[in-house]
Parts: sequence; C-alpha cells; structure tokens
Amino acid sequence: LGNIDMSCNFHKIGGLPALEKCLASEEPSLRSGAAHLLGELAQNNPYCQDRLLEEGFLQLLLSQLDDDSSPLAQVKALYALSCLCRDNLAGLSKLGALGGWQVLVRALQREEPRLTTKGCFLLASAAEVDPSVLEEMVSMGVVLQLAAILEGEDRLEHEHVVRALV
Repeated sequence: LGNIDMSCNFHKIGGLPALEKCLASEEPSLRSGAAHLLGELAQNNPYCQDRLLEEGFLQLLLSQLDDDSSPLAQVKALYALSCLCRDNLAGLSKLGALGGWQVLVRALQREEPRLTTKGCFLLASAAEVDPSVLEEMVSMGVVLQLAAILEGEDRLEHEHVVRALV
C-alpha cells in the first residue's frame, strides 16, 4: 500500500472497513498492523488522506494513541496520525478540533522513546505548515512539556524534542 495508486485502489475496492475492524480487535498485533497500514495509505496521498478524514479514522487513531494498552499500537497510531495530518491543512485543523494536541502531549509524557520521536516530528511538521497550530500549541503549554522532557537524563530522542522547540 506504499504505492499511491495501490492505496487509492485499496479504498475504491472497499478495504477501509476491514482496517476499521482490525483497529477494534482484541489482538494488539492487529491493532498495530492496521494503524501501520493506515499510515502507509495516507502518507503523501491527498486522496486517501481526505477519505480517511471523511470516514472518521482520525478519531479512531486518536483513541488508539490515548487509550490502547499496547505501546506498539500507540506508536503505530501516532505514525498513522502523522501521515494523515502532515502537510494536510484539513487534517491539522480537524486534529486540533478533536483535542488531538492534548492527546499528543499526553503521549509525549509517556516513557516511550518512539512516541517522543514521532510526536515531536509531527509537532515540528505541523508548526511549519500552519502558524495557527503553532500558536495553539504554545498556548497549551507544549513548550513547557517539551522542556520538561529535556530536563531528564540524556536520551537519543532529545534531538527531535529540540527540533520541535525550534
């Protein structure tokens, strides 16, 4: 599904309901796998980004990121969210409207380096695309949250935190 034409075809043949069922599965590997495939569908693909937004996948992925018991499923949900919203003004707007920035801040507070890396990448990318997102993040205290991450012991993902701060 990394090929844009195949991703569009996947939607056209009705593949999204299968991924929606997998996101709701009891099995963590199905939830994480479905989120990964959603990311592959959405990455750099405006057609699929629009369809996923229309069909409510942004909300499902935010719930998975915030509530899933599996760290891998959380990481894959954040990957898919990033692919869905990156360079997509409608996606970024909807992410903010759904409280997605608060969900992202909660994810950054977890002790999972992959969440920190992917979350900071999304924050930095979003701030470059839409200045209103930057203002919203600053008003929410994201700068303080990122600075708190840097106060801890040195970690490899700190370079991504610094990029997000910049």
